[in-house]
Amino acid sequence: RRVALKAEHAPFEPVHFSQRILVPLANPQTAPQLMELAMMTRSPTSEQPIYPLVIVRDPDDPRTGVAAGEKLLTHAITHAAAADVPVTPLVRIDHNVARGIDRAIRETMISTVIIGWNGKGGGGPHTFGSILDQVLHDTDELVLVTRLTHPLATADRLVVLLPQHADRDLGFADLVRVTKVIAGQIGARMLVVTTNDTRAGVEAAFESTQPVVPTDFETHGL
Repeated sequence: RRVALKAEHAPFEPVHFSQRILVPLANPQTAPQLMELAMMTRSPTSEQPIYPLVIVRDPDDPRTGVAAGEKLLTHAITHAAAADVPVTPLVRIDHNVARGIDRAIRETMISTVIIGWNGKGGGGPHTFGSILDQVLHDTDELVLVTRLTHPLATADRLVVLLPQHADRDLGFADLVRVTKVIAGQIGARMLVVTTNDTRAGVEAAFESTQPVVPTDFETHGL
């Protein structure tokens, strides 16, 4: 951190890459919300499909699991097709769900993962649970851990909480782009809350990243 603070940084420029979104699905009740978020996160100029993924956990007799997974994927495909968004469904057979997700990320060169969370802590050393924690540990790509309790489109404000030196993280450019795309898609105003000594870098990043979204900045401490 001290080295980063002393180093001279070039002007902020968002990273340009081929956006590929992976959506691991397991619960039919939350699948529509996750797909909705994926479609909102997807850049309007992207030509890449969304990749809904089902992990089948019984490698000895996968037929039943694959059939159930394909049924779940069919609903995801239908939901995206109604919005004219291309979809490439994926099925992986692996008794370790996190490992199956990580393999899909690497094989399809995923840039963003949108995964659901039930809101319960994992207990012990786990923050979100063993599967989610392992996914976060194994991948360097942007992972959106989500718990959507109401339709995202009904929100009128998006609040972004950024800790000290957040603007120096390697994934910060991705975070800025994704949050602005989501806010732009739902027509929400943004409130970015950060620390005093981080505000300048944060403001520069948000102001130089498309799309244009009404944004307020608020600082606390340091």
